Amino acid sequence: MTAVRVPRPSVPGGYAPLDSGLLVPRANLPAASVAGRGACPQLSGNVVGALRGDGQWSAPGSPQRGVFVSTDMWNAGSGVAPWFETTVSSGSRKSAGVDDSEHPGVLCAMCGTVANGGFAWSLAYNRLMLGGRESTDIIWRVPSGGSDGTTIHLGLHDSISVSEPIDGCYVSVVGTTLTGYCASNSTRTASAPYTISEGPWYRLHVEAAAALASASYALYTCADGALVWSATIDSNLPVGRSLSHGVVATNGGTTAKELLDVDYVSLVINRALVR
Repeated sequence: MTAVRVPRPSVPGGYAPLDSGLLVPRANLPAASVAGRGACPQLSGNVVGALRGDGQWSAPGSPQRGVFVSTDMWNAGSGVAPWFETTVSSGSRKSAGVDDSEHPGVLCAMCGTVANGGFAWSLAYNRLMLGGRESTDIIWRVPSGGSDGTTIHLGLHDSISVSEPIDGCYVSVVGTTLTGYCASNSTRTASAPYTISEGPWYRLHVEAAAALASASYALYTCADGALVWSATIDSNLPVGRSLSHGVVATNGGTTAKELLDVDYVSLVINRALVR
């Protein structure tokens, strides 16, 4: 793999500075360093490499260097590993018809005829404890007519239902109102809200700061890469709490419909792990 020389990224509400020797997922590089990708990368595969002390990236080595996993939502079931699929009440999921060449591989969460039904993609419960420098990128949209009565949780959290997460650094979308949260044992701090629209693709970036001192949130519109909302929360971080990661969408009604299209999900631990 060819190394790439780029400056260390430092984007407010987006990317934190990267440490030498740690894994560098392509999704976390600044837009200028990813030719042709723009500010809303749609990416497959694992890591670009490790950032060396001379400012270049090279192939990753030992497992101590961190973690990067992702899925392009190509196929249902095993196609989204390591995330599990969970039917919530009478909900379901389907492979959404791709209507945009920039978004290959899309799965759609649907509700059924039982209230609070929907669908979730998540890691197994209690598989993650935040220590700082974890991050996630999720590319998603609410289809036309999907927002009414719908609740969505995205990011680092432990909910696979309409219920609020007990622990996490995540975003909830209720109807068209998006809010960032940090939660520790059900005590939570909320950001200022933002109103999304049905139809457009968004990329959500959530990142825990070093030593879990705070969490930053950024929302971009994929069509133009514009940053449309950002927030930082520095209270009720889930220190010492086990949680999970993923996406869940449910609806309080009893009419089956499409709730959420998901195009890409990633999870990064960008620090040296003592293991």
